[in-house]
Amino acid sequence: MALEGRFDDGVVRVGGDARQRYHDSRGYGYPLEGNEIALAPVEAAHLLYRGDLEAVVDAATGERLGFRAFVAREPGENFGVRFLVYADLRSRGFYLSPAAEPWVPNPPSGEADFAVFPRGKGPRDGEIAYALRIIGERTDIPAAELREGVLAVVDEESEITYFEVGRRDPTGTSGADATLPEDCEADLLADRVVVWEPPLSLYEQTFYGQPLEGREYDEPTLQCSLL
Repeated sequence: MALEGRFDDGVVRVGGDARQRYHDSRGYGYPLEGNEIALAPVEAAHLLYRGDLEAVVDAATGERLGFRAFVAREPGENFGVRFLVYADLRSRGFYLSPAAEPWVPNPPSGEADFAVFPRGKGPRDGEIAYALRIIGERTDIPAAELREGVLAVVDEESEITYFEVGRRDPTGTSGADATLPEDCEADLLADRVVVWEPPLSLYEQTFYGQPLEGREYDEPTLQCSLL
């Protein structure tokens, strides 16, 4: 028998055998008294989508909401992209919870949206595999705000790309033949630098830039990134 939830004060409360059915066995929500649990809106939406939760009753209006009506209310900031990523990772076999207490006892710091757990683990096992942040493709993020973890970017066709975010300490050398020229003229064009009449070795031996002429060049004009 499918259960119903009650949407009140930002969470969906579900009674009956919800703790055993949803939390203990599949990592949804966090326990309340007895067998009752509280679900984040995105968790409740996923259970509605799967047909595991029959409906959600809005405590303020008494309206009984199915998946379509519940999602149409966008119950939470950036709900659309958050739900897409949540459903995608659940379909891949991952358990994940909102990156906040009381869902996770020790949530990750920063702007993480979800804590993703190692396979076979859940929110009460004390292990987090990834701190996951979710954005739309048109969202700007200052580099200083990026934290180690995973960044999920959802484009306008609802395709999701996952990027691992971390810091690296570049080491090594390009060798003695990597001496850079000192007399090349260059112009800054937006976020690119165009190097005019560079020595051929700058591209063919030390691999800087891309020739504006493509593959057909005698003396390339190099387009370089700011890096």
